[in-house]
Amino acid sequence: MTDPTQSTAEPEAGDSPTRAPGRVEMFAATAVAHLSAQPKLRLAAAALAVLAGLWTFSMQFVGRTPERAPTAIEAPAAPTPAPARSGGRALAALPDMPEPPVAMPRLAAAPIRPVAEVQELRASAVDCTVTLQTTRLAAATLAVDVEAPCDAGARMDVIQGDLEFALRLDADGRAALEIPVLSAAAAVAVAVAGRDPVTALEQMADLGAYRRIALQWQGPAGFELHAFEGGAGYGEDGHVAPDTPRDMTRALSGKGGYLISLGDPSLPGAGQALVYTVPAGNPAAIAVEIPVTQANCGQAVTGTTIQATPGIPTEVQPVSLTVPGCDAVGDILMLGDLPAPQALAAN
Repeated sequence: MTDPTQSTAEPEAGDSPTRAPGRVEMFAATAVAHLSAQPKLRLAAAALAVLAGLWTFSMQFVGRTPERAPTAIEAPAAPTPAPARSGGRALAALPDMPEPPVAMPRLAAAPIRPVAEVQELRASAVDCTVTLQTTRLAAATLAVDVEAPCDAGARMDVIQGDLEFALRLDADGRAALEIPVLSAAAAVAVAVAGRDPVTALEQMADLGAYRRIALQWQGPAGFELHAFEGGAGYGEDGHVAPDTPRDMTRALSGKGGYLISLGDPSLPGAGQALVYTVPAGNPAAIAVEIPVTQANCGQAVTGTTIQATPGIPTEVQPVSLTVPGCDAVGDILMLGDLPAPQALAAN
């Protein structure tokens, strides 16, 4: 009896690789029948061997040619990585990386406004009202503070009773000054150029304790006010003048008087003033002088003296003269002492 596992037939020359699957099936059936009586462990090992043989046998008849081994000269080709598996299933190939995003266009820079425009906007929001604040000080003196936010450097005219002068606001539109008042009910009016005047009123209870003499003028007249206390001469301690004005503490101590200057001579046609204050009981001779300068030589000058003495009405006297010619520059024109006001005799 012929063993079915063996075959004496040789493959015919005309056999083609397409007949291989029939022989594979015959080989597998014969192997399975032969191993059916073996133990399970051996069956498993044999099954693996049968599968390996089937794979090798099928490769020979399907027509796949084994890969040629690399030669010493030819570099081996890089192996193609096997697809990754997850749970026994091949993973799909990853998609190609997307193209890099298109660069976003840059936004145009915002226009920068000139500083002048910003300043104009700020200026429009500022309250341009002129404000005046007054404070009573010692020695019948009034502190005056003016604010004009929109009028930096502007001219400011000041009136207090018969006293008139002008000055210039600072770079912030402010001015701070002290005015020796000439009346107990001290009314102050301030007029900043181009603005409505502002006023204030203060009661000065201590004015009766002082004698006050003022000399005022306009332009480059060059007037000077001199006081000679207690019979003092030029240059002595009791001589009070523009070069030796003293200060308020001297009057407050009762030792003598002091001189204060008001107005800005750099302003064209501005009023200027010199005001002398001395305790009412202290004797002092008052003189008016005019140094001859290139600015006033040969010119007609005018001014006003104002004397406020306790118990006597305020006396206002004009001063008018022609200054000597310019060949006298450096000389001093002395107008003499001012007569002290006299009380009116009672009827």
